Amino acid sequence: MASKRSEDVYGQKVDRCMYNALIKLVSGVGIGIVVSAFLFKRKPWPVILGAGLGTGMGISDCNHEFKGHVPVKPVPVEVTSETS
Repeated sequence: MASKRSEDVYGQKVDRCMYNALIKLVSGVGIGIVVSAFLFKRKPWPVILGAGLGTGMGISDCNHEFKGHVPVKPVPVEVTSETS
């Protein structure tokens, strides 16, 4: 079994993160354009809001991609039974 270099794994995560963030940004802008055109008489704020939401979702997913897969060490809990 061939092992991957850490640089390659990191590069793949960055590529996936950038692609995901770009897709979410474009989707947010697209939805903002549609909402702006049909509901708000071509006001710019739905497009800006969609871009902001798409960017925020992309950043959140990137954060999860890099930090979400770290195993958490469980804290041992001592259980005692006291009867009165």
